[in-house]
Amino acid sequence: MNDRETEDSLSRLQDEIRAIKQEVDGLQIDAARRVVPWYRNASTLIAASALVISLAFGLVNHYRNVGLDQYRLRGELASTILRLHSLPLKMAEFSEKFSESSFIQGGISSLFQAESAFLASRGVEIIEQIPELVSVNERIVIGDALWKSGEIARAVPLFEEAGKSAPHAGEAVAAYRALGAMWFDYGDIERGRKHLSDAAKIFETGRFPDNPPRYIASTNSHTYMYWAQREALIGECDEWDRHLRTAKEIHDPIGAEDLLSRQIAETNALGCPPGRQGLLNRFEAVPLR
Repeated sequence: MNDRETEDSLSRLQDEIRAIKQEVDGLQIDAARRVVPWYRNASTLIAASALVISLAFGLVNHYRNVGLDQYRLRGELASTILRLHSLPLKMAEFSEKFSESSFIQGGISSLFQAESAFLASRGVEIIEQIPELVSVNERIVIGDALWKSGEIARAVPLFEEAGKSAPHAGEAVAAYRALGAMWFDYGDIERGRKHLSDAAKIFETGRFPDNPPRYIASTNSHTYMYWAQREALIGECDEWDRHLRTAKEIHDPIGAEDLLSRQIAETNALGCPPGRQGLLNRFEAVPLR
C-alpha cells in the first residue's frame, strides 16, 4: 500500500513538473517576443507599411486636388478678364444702337457698370486665392475695374503690387499711371502726381536697364501726355501746359508721325479745361518756350 501511494505521489509530482515546465516555456516564448526589435516584427512592419502607403496616397491626392483647383481658378480669372475687356465695346455698340434715347442708354450703362463691378469683385477674390499665379497685367486689369467701380481700397494693393513686381518697364509704368489717375479722380492730387512722377522716372531707377532709347522716349512722352490730360480735367492749366510741352519735347526727336504724335496734338487742341482752345495754340504755330 505504501509503495502504491509512493508511485501515485511520484506520478502527480511528475505531472506538476511537466505543467510547470510548459508554463515556463510559454513565459520564455512571450519574453522572447517582447524583446524582438519592432523592425524585426512582421506584424509591426506590415502595419507601418500600410500607414506610409496611406499617407503617400493622401498627399498625392491632396496636391492633385490643389493643382486642379488652381487650374480651375486660373481659367476662371482668364474668363473674367476677357469679359471685362469686352464690356466697353458692347457698351459702345448699345450706345450707338439706342443713341436716340438717353433713358435707354442710362439703363444699359447701369447694367454694364453692375456687371463690371461683379466681375472685378470676383477677380480680386480669385487673385487672393492664387496670388503667386497671377500676372502683373491681370492685377492691373482687375485693379482698373475695381477703381471704375469705386472700390479704391481693393484696387490700390493690386496696382502697388503690380508696380513693385513688374518684370518689364511697360507694366510698371502702366501700374503707376493707373494709380496716379485714380488718385486724381478721387481728389488726392498730390498723391496722383507722385505716382505719375514715378511712372515718368521709371527708367531712371535702374530697374530696367536694357531698353532702347526710342522705347524710353515714346513711353515717357506718353506718360507726360497722360499726366497733362489729368491736370486739364481739374483745371490746372499751368501744369497741363508744362507736361504737354515735355511730352512733345521728348517725342519730337523720334521724328515719327505716329499715333502718339496725333494724341499729343489732340490733347493740345482740347485745351485746358478740355473744350477750350489749347494753351499751346497748336504746336506748329507757337514755338516751345
